[in-house]
Amino acid sequence: MNRMDILEWYYSQLSHFNAITILIMLGISLVLSVVIFFVYRFTYSGANYNSKFNFSNMIIMLVATTVMIMISTNIAVALGMVGALSIIRFRTAIKDPRDGSFIFWSLIAGLCVGIQAFELAIISTFVISAVMLASKFFIESDNRYFLIIRGTTSEIHAEKIKTLLERRYSYQAKIKTVTTSGDLQEIIFETRIKKELNLDVVNSLLKLDGIQDVNWVSTTGETVS
Repeated sequence: MNRMDILEWYYSQLSHFNAITILIMLGISLVLSVVIFFVYRFTYSGANYNSKFNFSNMIIMLVATTVMIMISTNIAVALGMVGALSIIRFRTAIKDPRDGSFIFWSLIAGLCVGIQAFELAIISTFVISAVMLASKFFIESDNRYFLIIRGTTSEIHAEKIKTLLERRYSYQAKIKTVTTSGDLQEIIFETRIKKELNLDVVNSLLKLDGIQDVNWVSTTGETVS
């Protein structure tokens, strides 16, 4: 079998897409990308939700589907695409590893639709969605905050604050750092709470002798003072 025979066999096995087929494939890709969009929006727990990044996941899926359709129609185009994509470098920093998983999810789902593996694309999308939604209620059930307290060295007592948090408010508290500068002292606690932050805790802490300033800083960057 020579090269021409291989090419003829390859072209004979190709499924030639018409406009209706392409629209159906892109429509399925769009529907699944909307599912990924809402899963990301609902499960995002940070303070700086980026709608542009979430929307870009939809575009990634549509582009991946388009690329697979284009590759499937012509072997020369497929080889050209491999060469073109190999020289592209993406340098956008991903701050949250979870964001990378959504990018990869959108890309793989788009590739599945592009090769007409519709059942695989649909089933995998809903299974992954279920896992992501479950993680919202189980893995992220505890809210973590850093409690930063500043006051006078002679009156502020770290253990007294820790006892107040654990016994009165059922907050798990752990002393992380204690910084002393002259008559001033700064104590940082790592706290874990089951529900939303209770601002009454701030008022209770401010009533203690020696405490001048109280800041709650979540692990996502939110500050409550």
